[in-house]
Amino acid sequence: MGTVVSLNTADFGTGKDLDSLVVRENYTATDGGVTLDMTGYARDYIRAGHIIIKETATGVYKPMPITGDGAASEYDSLPGGHEYYGHAVQSARVLPANAGLPTSRGANVGVTYHAKINPLVVDAEAGYFDMSSLLTALRAALTHVIYRGDND
Repeated sequence: MGTVVSLNTADFGTGKDLDSLVVRENYTATDGGVTLDMTGYARDYIRAGHIIIKETATGVYKPMPITGDGAASEYDSLPGGHEYYGHAVQSARVLPANAGLPTSRGANVGVTYHAKINPLVVDAEAGYFDMSSLLTALRAALTHVIYRGDND
């Protein structure tokens, strides 16, 4: 049997689970998901809707970097040599060291690149970050993702 990953999102430090509010509809996602390189990422989990990027030279998937690690955190800019890939379908914790992977490789997530994403759900303390400053670039790069709030 392969590695087992818990997809329980009940409590990642804040007790808030807004996943279904962010990823409103998921039409197409990666088969089997991806393992993210979490090197340099300030938290030990990512939330549904988090922007997933891909390093163009290596094909390594990563969470979009954030600034800070608390309530004032927000998305940083897209690093050079990377492209927008999609959004995490569900929240995920970093795999523990005993899972057989280096600790820098550890969050397994499904990634959607054809979906409806609600960019208005923002709670940085819980791990849901404001993507409003990136929407123009995201819409240009992820042409099959519809960014629409609850009342849009």
